[in-house]
Amino acid sequence: MVNFTPTEEKIFEAATAVFIEKGLDGARMQEIADKAGINKALLHYYFRSKEKLFKTIFFNTLTNLKPVITQFFMEEDNLENKVTKFVGGYIDFISRNPHIPLFILNELRKKPDFFLENMDSHKMINFSKIEQILNKEINEGRIIEIDYRHFIVNMISLTIFPFIGKPIIQFFSKMNDEKFQQFILERKKIIPEIIMNSIRP
Repeated sequence: MVNFTPTEEKIFEAATAVFIEKGLDGARMQEIADKAGINKALLHYYFRSKEKLFKTIFFNTLTNLKPVITQFFMEEDNLENKVTKFVGGYIDFISRNPHIPLFILNELRKKPDFFLENMDSHKMINFSKIEQILNKEINEGRIIEIDYRHFIVNMISLTIFPFIGKPIIQFFSKMNDEKFQQFILERKKIIPEIIMNSIRP
């Protein structure tokens, strides 16, 4: 994990908020500087352009997220424990960084090539490794036959959607923020159960 100065942290926080609201194309350096409480010259001292600032935030996000994902592949453990650790780690990470799902989805929609190239360069998701893990479980009779792509999509979407859909969930279920956080903690247990129950023989 990279260590940043307090000024850089303020810049990242302000820039992330602006990028989420307006995207890379709509963001302005002056607006980011104003939100960070610094002058534009100081912002340019740290980051010469908004493109460089965006890439720094984006790469830092991927760097911090990578250990959560890669432990699924690296640790020697059974599938149920792998799923439980992945879901728990992912939920903890997004709870600490609630802006990330929208930040990534917005730029994925606007600039898919940039996003996918950098995801690939960081080796974020090793699809072939997940296929190997599942095939081993299938061959040994512990799970039913399942396309690894459905497995990945199910696991990630069940984890991410509540954060993206938080306003809708809170509105229709009459949850305040405290109850929503409790709901999210409950999903750390419920999601692995849903995933594993759907693929057990």
